[in-house]
Amino acid sequence: MNHPSDVTEAPVRSQHTSASHLAMSRTRFVAWLLLLLLGVLLLLASLFDLLADARVGLPSDHQDAFRALAGMTWSSAQQSFPAMTHYITSLVLQP
Repeated sequence: MNHPSDVTEAPVRSQHTSASHLAMSRTRFVAWLLLLLLGVLLLLASLFDLLADARVGLPSDHQDAFRALAGMTWSSAQQSFPAMTHYITSLVLQP
């Protein structure tokens, strides 16, 4: 009933199963690592953008619109009208 070929196939089959399990485990690890890196990148990009806006007072993509409406640059307005720029900053950076 036990043929010699049955006995020799069992270790080969278990080695193949463990190798494929190991490859699947590594693939999952790499996938989770890439997702984690993507999440960290998105988080850091958002934080750096908020820090830059808080430091300057106005997002960089709003500065051209401010110049067109106010007739002066944001830095000139900060020096000439600090109360106004503080108010605009509080409106723009409000959650």
